[in-house]
Amino acid sequence: MIINVSEIAENGLNLNLKKEAEWFNSSTEEKNGLIRVNSDIEFNLDLFKVVREISVKGTVEFGIVSSCSLCLDGVDQHIKIATNLLLSPKETVEEEGADVDHETYEGEHLDLNDYFRQQISLSLPFKVVCNEQCKGLCPKCGINMNSEKCGCDTRWEDPRFSELKGIKV
Repeated sequence: MIINVSEIAENGLNLNLKKEAEWFNSSTEEKNGLIRVNSDIEFNLDLFKVVREISVKGTVEFGIVSSCSLCLDGVDQHIKIATNLLLSPKETVEEEGADVDHETYEGEHLDLNDYFRQQISLSLPFKVVCNEQCKGLCPKCGINMNSEKCGCDTRWEDPRFSELKGIKV
């Protein structure tokens, strides 16, 4: 997503773009590979230019597919990110004391690809659960306890304390 600064008029520039899921999936290797973007990524952005600073506000929406962390069933989720970015020309920002959250650009083109890939990565959930009442898998036989019941004894006793069972007080 490369934008020419001169295309941003006085009243701003509205961008409604769609990128295929592969735009994100192929460029970023998720460490666990369990979460993938499975729909088009929709960008609805408003760009405004005041002198040479550029404000980018809007939303990014997409769907993901993952496995439930407890029962391993497939889970589809819709994610919507609000973005609010301020860009200044690199030559006008001093490196010392520069605001950490302040982004810069060089020349007459804005390359927002890396910024939005990073925002999408940061918005992905750490743990996906199919529902709040998910019972997960049986730790003994591995059956999905949401759909079936098993007869396994799931009580666990710490073997380090087994010697204490024989003590009578």
